[in-house]
Amino acid sequence: MIENATNLTNATVRASEGFLGFLSDYWQELSALITIILLGLGLVLKLVFQKKRHEYERAMQQAQQDYDKKKSKLQQVQEEMANLISKLHTNLDSEIIFHKYNPYTDKKEDKQRREYFWEDIKLNTYLTPFYLQEAIELYLKYQAFGLGKKTIKSYKEAEAKLRELIIQRYAELDKQIKDLEDEEI
Repeated sequence: MIENATNLTNATVRASEGFLGFLSDYWQELSALITIILLGLGLVLKLVFQKKRHEYERAMQQAQQDYDKKKSKLQQVQEEMANLISKLHTNLDSEIIFHKYNPYTDKKEDKQRREYFWEDIKLNTYLTPFYLQEAIELYLKYQAFGLGKKTIKSYKEAEAKLRELIIQRYAELDKQIKDLEDEEI
């Protein structure tokens, strides 16, 4: 039995010497091959991670652009509402604002208030769609004319159309503001 153990030990030593000998003989070639494989693997991983990073950065840029667009749209809609439409909508029932000026019966203060109001509106008409700009201009045109029967009829038609468009635009902007605020900004 001792002889078998000795033979086994000798065989193991020779096998390990053979393997160690093989390693020592080809160590430089093996280390160069392992280095090339590891470098190639590292390069592949680097390229994969760079691609993923680039895709992530592109997605983040797109998300930022979408956020900026929504925020800009919300600000634009809120500005139109605050500086134009809500002022018009609030004063729809005001006889001082929506009233054809009569120099014989109107007070001077009412005339000044009306002029100040409409000057402010004219300054902010750029905020609203063209169809509403035209309606405001037409209304003001007929408001400035005299009191003849033909101009009174045209004035009333222009006023009715403007009132309708103000109510419609107010509802549109109110809905847009609610929708934009409800979206994840």
